[in-house]
Amino acid sequence: MKNLLILLLVVSANLYSQSGIMDGLLEKNGTVGTLTIATLNSINSTAVVYNTPSIDITRPSVEAGHVNMYIYPQNSNYSGYMNIRGYNTGCGRISLGQVRGSYAAPAFTASGSNLGQIYFGGAIASTNSTSSSTYIYAKATENFSSTTQGAILGIYTCRKTTATAVEVMRLGGNKPIPDNTATTIFNAANAAGESGGLVVQYTIKTVGGAGNESHTEIGELTFMFSNDGAVTTSINKEWSRQHKSDAGAYTVTFSATNASPSVISVTADSELDVASVITYNITEADGQVITDL
Repeated sequence: MKNLLILLLVVSANLYSQSGIMDGLLEKNGTVGTLTIATLNSINSTAVVYNTPSIDITRPSVEAGHVNMYIYPQNSNYSGYMNIRGYNTGCGRISLGQVRGSYAAPAFTASGSNLGQIYFGGAIASTNSTSSSTYIYAKATENFSSTTQGAILGIYTCRKTTATAVEVMRLGGNKPIPDNTATTIFNAANAAGESGGLVVQYTIKTVGGAGNESHTEIGELTFMFSNDGAVTTSINKEWSRQHKSDAGAYTVTFSATNASPSVISVTADSELDVASVITYNITEADGQVITDL
């Protein structure tokens, strides 16, 4: 059992002893052993180096609940660290992921699935529990396969005098746009009594032009709304620049519906008569619930 010991850790500070520090199974090279609190306590005050290519910690399928790992320095003024290093051409990595189905019967990740989250928080009482008021998340924007793995990255923060995290930035939105056809890209909810806005930075370009000809535009939008029982919106292209490989026109326009949620659409009309694709980042968001369409 000793060679089945603990994760890929070097623990120089004492691990905090409490029920639930780790709970599950330890698997090494196909051999499964039990990881218990007693095992942890036995090396609680000893630095541990465990050299192995791979270790998995899993909870038996007959049990319910999360699998948790905590690193708590018992002394004040010390930090909990996890150091992951790579050498030469390698690097330290943290990999977060999501699999549908179960451990025994995995299935592909579906569009809309959370791929991973990293939380930041602080204690709200005299306990070792912390709130999660700020976080970064990744979400799938299509069903995953070997050739389709679209995803976006979002950032949530918590305003002063509140305790609810709201989205303030979303990166990596993208969608194909048929030529000269209004196409929805996302919507933003605006509850009664709310007003606010957001900024959209975008790149839109043609794809499949004859002779490799292309049209490209980059720019920035501002979207504002108010909802006093009747929703009013405004969307403005603050600036834009175009680059074209021929003299044909490329007309890009945006619109927003006066509704909650307000639907933001784009029309790209190229004289190359080919489709376009838009990539966009949403910044300066004001707490609206945003949904990619």
